[in-house]
Amino acid sequence: MKTNIKIAVATFCLSAGLFFAFGFKPAESKTVYTQITTVESVVPGGLGRSRMITTDPNGEYKELDMENFFSLVGINFGNIRKTTKLLPIK
Repeated sequence: MKTNIKIAVATFCLSAGLFFAFGFKPAESKTVYTQITTVESVVPGGLGRSRMITTDPNGEYKELDMENFFSLVGINFGNIRKTTKLLPIK
């Protein structure tokens, strides 16, 4: 009787160990980062030079010209919308 209990407990422990070892695998997640640096040259009348520099996960740089945020009357939200469309976000 004691032998049967030992065999049952050993079988249970082995089964549970295999289940936990191979049954619960964490979902693989892949996080990809992109570094974005923006430089806004604040010169009235849109005469400044604004740039966006992006660095992808491979370390490659891209430099993009941005529309100036400022105009003679203040912030130009149309230019902000145009610049937002340049972002390398998928």
